[in-house]
Amino acid sequence: MTEIIDQFKIPTEEEKHRAWRDFRVNYLLPHGKEWFSGPYMPMEVLPPKENWEANSTHRLSRKDVQKASTKIKRFVGRRLESDLNVFEHTAPIAFAHGTGVNDELDGSESKAPVSFLVPNQFIPRGIEPKPMEELTPDERQVLTQYQMKCEVIQSLAKWKPIMLARLGVDVGEGIYCASTSIRKGYKGDVTHSVIADQWDYEIRISEEERTVETLKKYVRIIWKIVTDAEDYILREYPDILLPGHPTSDIRLPKEITFLTSEELHAKYPKMDVHERETAAVREYGAIFIIGMGWPMKDGSAPEEVRAPAYDDW
Repeated sequence: MTEIIDQFKIPTEEEKHRAWRDFRVNYLLPHGKEWFSGPYMPMEVLPPKENWEANSTHRLSRKDVQKASTKIKRFVGRRLESDLNVFEHTAPIAFAHGTGVNDELDGSESKAPVSFLVPNQFIPRGIEPKPMEELTPDERQVLTQYQMKCEVIQSLAKWKPIMLARLGVDVGEGIYCASTSIRKGYKGDVTHSVIADQWDYEIRISEEERTVETLKKYVRIIWKIVTDAEDYILREYPDILLPGHPTSDIRLPKEITFLTSEELHAKYPKMDVHERETAAVREYGAIFIIGMGWPMKDGSAPEEVRAPAYDDW
């Protein structure tokens, strides 16, 4: 029994560092890749090499990682409520197909939502239904007359305004959700996943407030929550920093810099999208890009393809 328990003991700092170095030397370097890259994250814009060890070495047990994650979520949730005047609403996990409520992302077939069929009728337990091709026309009619085609959510972008109207919220009031969605069209890398676990919020504003300044006001509020969350979790778990490492003194900037996609394009004219965004972040520390879906004045492609159904470009 003792032997089995020892297999699951928390590794020492030296063991964790050695495991990471062995992984790099024996797998990453021989295969010609210092990290996992793909079309969404070219190799040259990955985090600097000197950050990998600090970012990838857990100094908390797996149990404490989960506890810390929960603390951050609770902290952010409370601050969203107090700072944005929103209240929590349960997030849906699927929509009926054809309602137009699901997010189309960039509208391409590769980004189409994961779908499934709901029979929507009673099927006794333990009874395995016959395959569709073995059913008679009458049996098929009975089986499918109530069935629904549904889609796993890709985001709540179009659902949230609908809910604001249903709930009858006042101007300046809104909702937020802890949503989990599946986006099968994405390739996993350091910035993307097929699972999107995120906060979603929506606030009712007046027609006069539909301005860039209102956008900036809310961005600054949210960024303040993010930086305060960083300060909070470092107070709770100071050991997550790697003492003596160049990154141990680095913190998120307290102010966020606003750039339009046109300004970004003009500032770094010879760089592609990922390169110029990375260059701007390295220069300013934190940026918010306005107008990402709008084509450039010189006719080049927009910063990013955005869903035309709901985005203000």
